Amino acid sequence: MARAAFPGHMGAPGGPRFYEGTRGNDITAKDYNTMVQPFFGPMAGPIEFDSSTRYPHEAFFLSDAYEGRNDYVRQTIVYAVVNQNSFMTKYILPWKHQDNPNIAWNVMNMNQTLAEVAPPGAPPRYVTTDMTKKGSRMTRRALALHVNHGFASTPEGQDDWAYKIATIASCMQETCDQDGLLALLSTKDIYKQGRSRQTNMDVDDSDAILTRKQDEELFRWGIGQQEFGWQKLDAEAEHEMRLQHVQPDTWIVPPRFLNFAALGTPTATEFYRAGDEAKANLREGSDNFATFRGKKVFETKPYALEGDGVVIDPLTRERMIGDYFIDYPDKH
Repeated sequence: MARAAFPGHMGAPGGPRFYEGTRGNDITAKDYNTMVQPFFGPMAGPIEFDSSTRYPHEAFFLSDAYEGRNDYVRQTIVYAVVNQNSFMTKYILPWKHQDNPNIAWNVMNMNQTLAEVAPPGAPPRYVTTDMTKKGSRMTRRALALHVNHGFASTPEGQDDWAYKIATIASCMQETCDQDGLLALLSTKDIYKQGRSRQTNMDVDDSDAILTRKQDEELFRWGIGQQEFGWQKLDAEAEHEMRLQHVQPDTWIVPPRFLNFAALGTPTATEFYRAGDEAKANLREGSDNFATFRGKKVFETKPYALEGDGVVIDPLTRERMIGDYFIDYPDKH
């Protein structure tokens, strides 16, 4: 059995302790140099070895050989993440390389929406704008891995390395997917403000405004399970976004929403109403909704928090079903 010497401070005081390896005494520092390069990449410096001994000196010189930044391992993890790229980091918020952690942007508001009437020869009013500068800072997240000396010389050690690299890549993707979805949900909803202004313009009475808002909430309650509910919601959202000169091209829906859309309403499953699409909905289910009215469709999934095992679904909220009543005066 081969024995690799560790520094004295890691074992008993006064001398090195030994690790019983699983390979024969034919392993030398040169051999180990060749074994670790597929995992760590080219070395910053050679692993020193003493030709008079038959034991590898990895414990003494491996850290020095890879001291500093290791772009090889970094790129290995980056490629693993890109290969399993999800819809969030591929279509919605694509990956972008950024060395500077500081982010800055400008917000410009135009104060005019229509051209004003001006007498002949009179100078028109100038177009004015409001400029606001904003900034933020990226949050650093990190994970590390630990491998034992001699891992590259055994199949078990090589598998352990591969599993840990895959875990780091998966954690990075999962974190970005969750943060991206939460960022979208926490952004300022300018469309909601537009709906409120429109409601206030249509009706003057405060009770009528409240009634209109309650009707809007009822209209959206369980709309995915209503007949043509998704079509109605899509038409409404598209109208509101086009008022802001935005053409929507993607739907992000909660888990199981596509199954409800495919099977939850008679119009989707009855042949005399849906025609051949009813067969497709029954046969393919949610897979039949890769697109919807010309827009890409993506379904989210719940996320499990580390440690406590709590599952979070940002697009699902617990609500109690109730009724509200309005007492109209008797007209007779």
